[in-house]
Amino acid sequence: MVGQLTSSEIESILSRNYIGHLACTDGNTPYIVPITFYYDAPHNSIIGYTTVGRKIETIRKNPNVCVEVSEIHNLTHWASVIAEGTYQELSGVEAMEAIKLLMHDLANLINAEGQQKVDFISDMARLAEDKERVVYRVYFTDKNGRYEDKDAE
Repeated sequence: MVGQLTSSEIESILSRNYIGHLACTDGNTPYIVPITFYYDAPHNSIIGYTTVGRKIETIRKNPNVCVEVSEIHNLTHWASVIAEGTYQELSGVEAMEAIKLLMHDLANLINAEGQQKVDFISDMARLAEDKERVVYRVYFTDKNGRYEDKDAE
């Protein structure tokens, strides 16, 4: 069975994941990249950080982006959320508070999976000193999702 995810299923998928894909365009060429994120449900947004490069240069030209998050078990058992939104760069206290949320959530999710903490979590603490890094939010304007569950047919 293929169907639409409910709002609560969409929220659940976004809350329990931290890896997705961000799509952007400069108006001519689409560009998509994997991202690590924290889903900030109260603000209907994700928080992320990255280095300055093609992604940031493209988004600065056009802040309208799309985020995709999937849970794929196999070809006939998967769920995917697509969320459209607007990118905003953070700075100062707002950026540091966002990084705290991101670090806390990633540590919890990674520990829940039984993995060791990855090195970049400790690197986030130095973001305020690194001008080549960007802390950002994507505020969602629309979210939808689909799933397939062959066993439910």
